[in-house]
Amino acid sequence: MSLLSVYFDESYGTGDHFTLAGYSFKQSSLKPFEKKWQRMLDRFELSFFRMSSCAHGNGEFKHLNRSQRIECQKAAFRLIHQHACDGYAVSFRLGLLKSPSFEADFYGMDDYTWSCWAAMAFVRYWMKKHNWPGKARYFFEAGHQTQSQAAALMDCIANDDELIAAYRYDAHAFIKKQDSGAVQAADILAWQAQKDLKRRTAGHSSRKDFIALLERKHTNVVFADGRDHVFDYLKRMFEGDRRTLRDLLLDLPPAIGVRGPAHGEHLRQHL
Repeated sequence: MSLLSVYFDESYGTGDHFTLAGYSFKQSSLKPFEKKWQRMLDRFELSFFRMSSCAHGNGEFKHLNRSQRIECQKAAFRLIHQHACDGYAVSFRLGLLKSPSFEADFYGMDDYTWSCWAAMAFVRYWMKKHNWPGKARYFFEAGHQTQSQAAALMDCIANDDELIAAYRYDAHAFIKKQDSGAVQAADILAWQAQKDLKRRTAGHSSRKDFIALLERKHTNVVFADGRDHVFDYLKRMFEGDRRTLRDLLLDLPPAIGVRGPAHGEHLRQHL
């Protein structure tokens, strides 16, 4: 059976948005990637890779000078380019779903859980587009304060045959960043996408290392500020449409600001 393993991590900046991002790996690529990633960590005497520490020279990276950190970052990027199947990221406004109407409409989903769902929907899109013949496993960094809500969402999918088929679901787990090179790769994309959102909001150009990371295909780099939810919710209220949670999960979440690298595709065109 063909397996696609998808790993997600989240990043919070100083603004009012956060980003959840990750990479998918085909079964044939995952083990070689993890072995090479560990060799990279050993080479630079690191326990694990955290993009914020690499950028600022603290934490795990405090023993490395700037040129060494750049060299390490480039090595990480090369491994991602060589082995990851696709990249996904969604940035979301904090607290957007806390209003009573949205809490009811999205069955109590918080920002983190919604973003997990959105990112998984983009994986669904990739599998459908590429006629993926197998199943998918979904992994998230452990420890988020609302992990229990995301776990309940995954359990809902895992216990419904139609949702299992829609998400090609095989398994899910919450794992520590230190235990997975693939989660550490997701950390890189999450941090970079979050920084890029902040820079673009301020009218600045993208960081050169973010551009370098996106040299290889990342189909869905998404920046959603939630205005789509307002319009979608009001439209369905007017039409008297009330979806069950199951209907919601079988749907694709609305998103705006979908973008990718210059040579990539815009998912919006296909929804």
